[in-house]
Amino acid sequence: FFRKHLSRTFKQFKLRASLGYTGNDGVAAWQWQDKFVPAGSAYFGNSLQPVISYGGVVNPNLTWEKSRSTNFGIDLATTFNLTMSLNYWNRNTYDILGSRIVSIPTTFGGVLPSVNYGKVKSSGYEIELEYENSIGNFVYSLSGNFGYAFTKVIQRDVAAGALDVDNPNGKSLGYVAELVSTGVIRTQRELDNLPADYTIYGAKPVLGTLNYMDISGIDGVPDGKIDHYDRQVISRFSQSTAPYTAGANLGISWKGVSVGAFFQSTFGYKKLYTDNWGRSFPFDASVTTMWGDMWTQDNPEGAFPKFQGPGESNSAMSSSFWYSDGGYVRLKALTVAYNLPAVWLQKISVQHVTLSFTGTNLFFLSKFKAYDPEIGNLAAYPNMKTFNFGLNITL
Repeated sequence: FFRKHLSRTFKQFKLRASLGYTGNDGVAAWQWQDKFVPAGSAYFGNSLQPVISYGGVVNPNLTWEKSRSTNFGIDLATTFNLTMSLNYWNRNTYDILGSRIVSIPTTFGGVLPSVNYGKVKSSGYEIELEYENSIGNFVYSLSGNFGYAFTKVIQRDVAAGALDVDNPNGKSLGYVAELVSTGVIRTQRELDNLPADYTIYGAKPVLGTLNYMDISGIDGVPDGKIDHYDRQVISRFSQSTAPYTAGANLGISWKGVSVGAFFQSTFGYKKLYTDNWGRSFPFDASVTTMWGDMWTQDNPEGAFPKFQGPGESNSAMSSSFWYSDGGYVRLKALTVAYNLPAVWLQKISVQHVTLSFTGTNLFFLSKFKAYDPEIGNLAAYPNMKTFNFGLNITL
């Protein structure tokens, strides 16, 4: 069948499937064993003596976290120099060790042990492509990969009466829940249009501070007060659970000149702007240039809220205002090399001479402008640019 119908197009056509079970023993040791622990000291007779107490209820049925993984794939190699690999994977993880949230009387005198009850489900796909060809002396190649991964919480305890926004079950792992900002209060008219008893976590809003959507209160309806009842899911993914990754390698060579470039990308998530001062600089701090466009009486259209003053509503707390798309594309590495022609080298009795340049982290493109989106916060050590020049001579 292959020779008759596919051999003119494909050099390889492979179907793959796998099923596997794995265990993870990365849990705190000895939780299944009764123990006694130091508990200070007490007077026995005329001297202090060390005291021990019972270490708490144990779980004799403690077991490993387990995963059942399946993978389906196709590997293709064509007669026109294109290769492709497609993979779909699914992983169900269960018996995840976690604390149970139940009500027990204080007279119990202890806490319940962790048990293996948690469940999450992960799935995703990966695509890899590679193509190479030549036109005369011009040789080129391009390879790339693209991946998507998603993890959903299936079972995890939630406190009784918890808000839906705090219930992780059915949501993606690492979802982001924050207040949704309606922007800076820029004019006195906007301030006067707010309800008379309107507060933001107990503080009265003032000109230049952020305002937020009032969607709920303790009774489930808007109440003219901004508090934790008004939080919403603003992103299914955080930076640590970014769903999309991609990479690309480009290579070309022509008459002794070769160029290689590697691009990487992560996207599909929201990133929080974070600095040393919690987005609320002390007045004697050296601030970044973006704060030059904050709200003032002379700059009412400033992009950022004014610095928070004593007793004023908190514009610096994390909210949708401080989140933006954290996706980026980075030129991770670039290499350029030139091999001097052999006819030049014969005159000086040298076999081979190569001039080269290599640069890393040369630039990135991103909607997140405050700092390098790949690092955690403004205070984190940056990704360093490097430049290397080389000369290789073979006598």
